[in-house]
Amino acid sequence: MKRPIFILAFVFIVLAACNDDDATTTASLNGTWKVVSFENHATGTVELQTQENSWNKDITISFDDTTSPGVLSGTNTLNAISGKFTYPERNSFKIDDFFTTYVNQPRWADEFLEAILDPVPVFNVDGNQLTIYYEGRLKSVTLIRQ
Repeated sequence: MKRPIFILAFVFIVLAACNDDDATTTASLNGTWKVVSFENHATGTVELQTQENSWNKDITISFDDTTSPGVLSGTNTLNAISGKFTYPERNSFKIDDFFTTYVNQPRWADEFLEAILDPVPVFNVDGNQLTIYYEGRLKSVTLIRQ
């Protein structure tokens, strides 16, 4: 009689250990990130930083989700950006209370704003790389952790 109880307890422990906690948690955007490329998945093209598209100015963004809502700040080539964000769904974020200036900025700055202000941007963090998908996953921007 002890054997069936032992087997039942063992199965319960194994099932509890295999519980997919990732299904209920959201990946974190926390950290400072720098844009390294933009990808167009419809055309299969990757655009790296050049003098023409970014004037050789970096795009960096810092996310801090230790408060609710989270706070973001950074530099979009020549202009500062700031705002607040939430995680409405797993691996997606929504920016609210956003502020930036649009003074004399290159094309990459405009593209980055399009990416992060997309109604439903989806992201993936893989080690020191962050990919933000936008326009229905037809485009993405790749950033590296600083």
